[in-house]
Amino acid sequence: SYQQVKVKPQAGKLCLFPPFWTHEHRGVTLEKGVKYIATTWVVFA
Repeated sequence: SYQQVKVKPQAGKLCLFPPFWTHEHRGVTLEKGVKYIATTWVVFA
């Protein structure tokens, strides 16, 4: 990852971060199991 941070998945846990360019990230391919991804955007006008 950009900052060399990896989050180990744990049942019942959720990892949140802002979806902006300031928080560059990437996903890791699973070897087994299921990965869930949820995306949302909030616009302040």
